[in-house]
Amino acid sequence: MAVVYYAGHGIEVDGANFLIPVDAKLERDIDIEDEAIALERVVKILEPAKKLRLIILDACRDNPFARTMKRMMVSRSVGRGLASIEPPTPTR
Repeated sequence: MAVVYYAGHGIEVDGANFLIPVDAKLERDIDIEDEAIALERVVKILEPAKKLRLIILDACRDNPFARTMKRMMVSRSVGRGLASIEPPTPTR
């Protein structure tokens, strides 16, 4: 079994969700991959758990860096918070 509880800020970048640590310094949009943790990585880490895999996100849906973050990649989409998350469809 595996349970992860996260409380803090989350951000969506180009369709991928990231969890932002309290000491992250997101001065530029390209800092996200180095400073934040991809939610998909957390999901993959929990894959070996067979009986229960539970992720509880108590994440703010606002980007505290929205006003100060410099945009390095014009085509990059940076959301205000986490993108919608749906549980995976169980397979048999």
